[in-house]
Amino acid sequence: MKSVNLFCKMVFNCPVRWEELKHIENESKKRFCSNCDNIVYLTTSYQELQENASKGRCIATFSQSNEEEYPDIVGYSMPDSSAQGNNTDPILFSPINTLDLPKPMIDRLRASRISFLGDLARLSTNELLSIFSFEKEEQNSILQQLAERGLTQGMIIPNWEFDRKNLED
Repeated sequence: MKSVNLFCKMVFNCPVRWEELKHIENESKKRFCSNCDNIVYLTTSYQELQENASKGRCIATFSQSNEEEYPDIVGYSMPDSSAQGNNTDPILFSPINTLDLPKPMIDRLRASRISFLGDLARLSTNELLSIFSFEKEEQNSILQQLAERGLTQGMIIPNWEFDRKNLED
């Protein structure tokens, strides 16, 4: 059951994967997490995202790079009102140099037209590694700093190219 990729800020990324959660009888879109004693809701549309996040529910969804049958993002989310096509979230448009990374690393990112955090968040791990030969420690630093800002790697950000172009003009 593959779904659309949603743009949402994850307040908490759970280490438990969807397929590890306990099945709930007669509920294909809900599973039980024994780590936190909460129900996790499979979220496959913006409407579900808004509803589940506004009710403080844990969710499971798919990242951009996920080609698996199961969602690869599980945690607690916060809906973004700009998610449906008007990206006004200032975090996405924060310059790449707001990350605490060595200057040569920032220069490599900029040389590949990665100027904003949104540019970086859109890349999957494989895309990031194919563009750069980052060491595992450098990659972990990037992932950690994105997570601290509520972003995850491989995010789909609707209308990103349009919004980014307007910002550059």
